[in-house]
Amino acid sequence: MKKKTCLLVSLFFLLMACGTPVVTEPVAQVQRTQAPSPIITLTPSLRPTSTLNKYNQEAKDQYGGFRFCQVWPESARFGSTINVSAFGLPANDMVSIYVFPHQESANTFMTDSDGYVNADIMIPMSADPEWNIVVVEGTGDAVDCLVWLWSEEYLPTYYAGLTKTLTPTLSPEQVVMTATQQALKDTLGANCKYGSAQGIRLSPNGQWAEAVCGPYSIIIIRTDGTKEWSLSSNTLIAPYTEHFVYVSHWSNDGAYAYVRVNPHTDGYWEPFHQGIVLYRLDLETGQTSEVLPLGKSDWIFYSFSFSPNDRRLAYIVTDQSPVILHIRDMQTGVEQSFEFEPKYNTGGSYIWSPDDRKMVFSLGQYLGNDEFVTSIVLWDNDNLSTTELIKEHESLMKPIEWTEESKITLSAIVVKNGQNEVVYYEYNLNDGRLTEINQ
Repeated sequence: MKKKTCLLVSLFFLLMACGTPVVTEPVAQVQRTQAPSPIITLTPSLRPTSTLNKYNQEAKDQYGGFRFCQVWPESARFGSTINVSAFGLPANDMVSIYVFPHQESANTFMTDSDGYVNADIMIPMSADPEWNIVVVEGTGDAVDCLVWLWSEEYLPTYYAGLTKTLTPTLSPEQVVMTATQQALKDTLGANCKYGSAQGIRLSPNGQWAEAVCGPYSIIIIRTDGTKEWSLSSNTLIAPYTEHFVYVSHWSNDGAYAYVRVNPHTDGYWEPFHQGIVLYRLDLETGQTSEVLPLGKSDWIFYSFSFSPNDRRLAYIVTDQSPVILHIRDMQTGVEQSFEFEPKYNTGGSYIWSPDDRKMVFSLGQYLGNDEFVTSIVLWDNDNLSTTELIKEHESLMKPIEWTEESKITLSAIVVKNGQNEVVYYEYNLNDGRLTEINQ
């Protein structure tokens, strides 16, 4: 299922096969001496405006009408504010600025006489970390740029010796780069090949960090600096490949990091796929093994999700009909498989019940011409069955939260008055009622 878009769709930084897993040699480990960790307090850093940098100034001088866009900061948490600047648009033109595909949250601004605009916008709390495009769209021209969205629900605060982890209370409006993140970026990020990480993401237990060294390489390093593993598409797949690499999941026991690889997908759009392969990295030894295998002759796109207790892995090969849901027991390797009607051709967006014994996901029909029909399906481990809860809703609908034992929240992109809008619903599992709600 392919769809040409007018945007440059770049999934930037985006984060056990059946049978015997494929094991590779450990990646090179770098031993480092431990340095004392400073005591860090959470204080917001000052946020300068995004101004014309030297590179873009030279491009402007050389090409005149050259259009470009840049954001600051380059990585942002949901609900935070970023500064966007764009040049080369029509002069004195009204433009909309938004995080794709959340056009409903766009703010409008006027370009100046040189076609330049500089403005602050807020990252929607409902933004999808799979997308990282900021769109500046005028009446005749548009330009887009990239921002890396932080998908963690909290940011651990570190103290000397890493003996304590707290959850700070940060308002959505506070700046993204706290003193804690900056300190980690300065220390651990310096281990990147070129001396500076573009971002730092922490494991839930606070013992490991993922430093993003570039679009195609990361390092996974103990926060005390004693172990480090380098991963890239060149080392994981084949030399000279340039695919995005990032950590998708940290195991609850702190033993593994699950790393996904996603290629450039310009001109291709599929709402659920997350990667073409999923690896498991043993954090103690550095060995990697395939969990969801790489296609042998062509890419296979997956959507997947681990249950909260890590016991199960749900996955679907997207862009394929008929859709087959697989539920793998990660302890025994045994899989359940459920095949759906051929009219469906993709699926994903999983949410799990608090007890891990049920799961709800989207089952989609892409009809072309921006038309999408979605059914919402319940998988139940107790009776090894699937049930369609919502049948063929005329929208791109995704479950987003299991709010109560018998209620789930969903979002849907629907067309109202000729415009795409995000509408939120609550579904009652007991009586089957679907109710529109304010979010």
